[in-house]
Amino acid sequence: MQSIVLITNCNQILSLINSQCKGDDISSYKKGNQLNIEMENGRVYITLSNEIVEDFEYGEMQCIHKLFPDTIFFYLICYTNNAVLNKLMKQLIFKEKVYVDDDKGNIFTFNEFKEYCLKTFVE
Repeated sequence: MQSIVLITNCNQILSLINSQCKGDDISSYKKGNQLNIEMENGRVYITLSNEIVEDFEYGEMQCIHKLFPDTIFFYLICYTNNAVLNKLMKQLIFKEKVYVDDDKGNIFTFNEFKEYCLKTFVE
């Protein structure tokens, strides 16, 4: 699995992602997968269906907050299956300005990232 960080100020984003993950057309996701973010003892834990898939120091998040004030971190957990990522990208639409961190330090707007995915990944 690879993780994509969506950095946004949209409070509704988690429910949107959770609803997209339940779709039958996204075969690599099981119905009922829930994406959650919790903080404990200075660490942020990202869980998908109660399994921890990512954790990081709260300080790492604060560094991003300096660049993007008033933002919240969300992890979209994608399988490396390009067809699944392509389907998910087609369904996700954000009115707010959303940034994507590709885990290599590159930050794109979500629309730029979506265009890249749709051009690059074959269904």
